Amino acid sequence: MRNVLLGLALGIVAVPSVVFAQDGPPGFWRASGDIDLWSTYADQKIRETDHSPDGGGVGIGGQLNLPFYTFIEGKYQYNDEDYPYEYSTQNTYYGSSLDEQARLGGGLQAYLPLAQATVYGKVDYVHYRFRTPVLEDQYGDLYRAYDNDDGAGFFGGFRTNLPLLVQFYGEGGYLKLSKSRGPEFKGGVALPLGSMFRRRASIELFAEYEWTRLHANSGNSDTYDNFLPGLMYDYRFGVRVPFY
Repeated sequence: MRNVLLGLALGIVAVPSVVFAQDGPPGFWRASGDIDLWSTYADQKIRETDHSPDGGGVGIGGQLNLPFYTFIEGKYQYNDEDYPYEYSTQNTYYGSSLDEQARLGGGLQAYLPLAQATVYGKVDYVHYRFRTPVLEDQYGDLYRAYDNDDGAGFFGGFRTNLPLLVQFYGEGGYLKLSKSRGPEFKGGVALPLGSMFRRRASIELFAEYEWTRLHANSGNSDTYDNFLPGLMYDYRFGVRVPFY
């Protein structure tokens, strides 16, 4: 699954730019997009424990704008978080650290000239993989088990196109996964640095913050609920290459 999702994300960001209109915001019969590369620092607050796994990671993603105001997008992120745990009276180890996440989806967007912003709505396939400590045998040896949590995410957001030094973007939505559910919000700022490739592309630096709150779905045991990360905070810093 990991290789398939990474291949799909790379396929999206590798699609060449095909321009059907003059420079300007994404719109009818115009293909454009962006490629993102970033480093990340992720932090978690595990439910009902004092543990807060954290650590760095890297990611790749991108968006391709298509005709009829549609777009597709994908991203893959790997995290190398530390691994705190706690032994309980039920021979269970509480706490999961984030290993990887991937998104693949698309939606509709519209440019609002008066607001100088693009608004959009989208649906994503969402994949999380968590590392969970498990008691292996009677001697108390530990090994790492992996829990996958997959499903859909429903989001709406905006991106500005203001005549300013920096641009802003934000997004909010809800995750409905196989084992958990909850809201997610993201906000960021981008700093354009200039054009390249005969003004067919540009380069930006960006910083963004993502907040996710997951709860166990009804029907899952309380033990599983303890394995959920609860609150997840993601701080990303990277380079974006818009092409048009």
